[in-house]
Amino acid sequence: MISINMDRVFETSALLNESTQAPTNAYIVDADGVIICHEDTEYIGMTLEEYQTLIPDNQDISRELDYFGWTEYISLDVSGMRREVNRMYNESIALYLILLVCCGLIWQLANRRMLRPVWSIRDAMQQIQLDRNMPKVTVSGTHEIWQLAEHYNQMVDTLDEQRNEIQRTYEEKTRSIERRNQAEKEALESQINAHFLCNTLAAISYDAMDSGDAEVADLLKKLSGILSYTFSRETVSVTLGQEIRWVEQYLCLQKFRLMDVFDYEIRFPAEYGEWPCCKLFLQPMVENSILHGFEGMEQGGRITIEGRIDGDRFLLRVEDNGCGMEPEVASIIEEVLVETRPLELDGTGIGIQNAVTRLKMFYGENLTIKMQTAKGKGTAFFFWLPIPREADSSGT
Repeated sequence: MISINMDRVFETSALLNESTQAPTNAYIVDADGVIICHEDTEYIGMTLEEYQTLIPDNQDISRELDYFGWTEYISLDVSGMRREVNRMYNESIALYLILLVCCGLIWQLANRRMLRPVWSIRDAMQQIQLDRNMPKVTVSGTHEIWQLAEHYNQMVDTLDEQRNEIQRTYEEKTRSIERRNQAEKEALESQINAHFLCNTLAAISYDAMDSGDAEVADLLKKLSGILSYTFSRETVSVTLGQEIRWVEQYLCLQKFRLMDVFDYEIRFPAEYGEWPCCKLFLQPMVENSILHGFEGMEQGGRITIEGRIDGDRFLLRVEDNGCGMEPEVASIIEEVLVETRPLELDGTGIGIQNAVTRLKMFYGENLTIKMQTAKGKGTAFFFWLPIPREADSSGT
């Protein structure tokens, strides 16, 4: 009696069945080639040749045992294993394709999410090309590319401000040119009358002087000078000395007309008289003092005009001791002084606005104008004018 433990053999066969999912059989053949042990008992007693005939596609793996000349066989179903390998290969390919498609979809979604701000900026720029409008981009994220959209919106705001500023500057210059052209047209139309008036006044002045009336002759001479200066072809640029002399003649005639209502004083260094300036910019300020500042006064009024160097600019001050301005009127005049474009006024401050517009065109950004006024304490205008380059380089 011989006892053989076949558990290890059958265990190996079971592991192969589990790993390959293909049928495998383990059996033992004696020295005569007869199956003496098999998982399926119906094959016991069958010869090896007969058994292999039943399963011709199987491949056997054999190992000699140490006793009785027995041989251990494990029969593998090669076709089944091949089918199992093909099945696993096909499933792997399908899984790979599914994973590839999923990765592609995820990449597309991530790519669309990342490039959405770029597309928004592109659409906005195309909109600018189509209708010259500058739309903004709606920011709906916080990553770096959305920050690019934020910068685009800031650029749109800056460009819009610059465009509005250019438009305001263009409108201001257009109005100024229209006013200048109108003034030149009116000056040309009245040139013959101006020459006639100046010549006639000069003749009357000489006649009054011959008659011994020196005061009338002086007044007529000043009036003739005022008209000649006003209607001269020098419509924009004159010298500070010419402007001061004209204002002095104007104040002299106004004082003669109003008698004791006001007096005036001009303190202007002669060495600055050749500096260029804008024509007739002082007259509206002086006229404002006479017509409004001294309204209701019979005497005691005073107008002071002073010019001096103040730092790196020339300060010209026109001041009166009149009744000052009402807060509403002062607000309108201050807006005229600081506004970069002409205002639509209903009569208040039109002369001052015209003078300020011409001054800003003449001096540009180097000009500063301020006003001080208070009810019952008079009004003062301050003009900070740039020093001419030739005067500044010579140390004047």
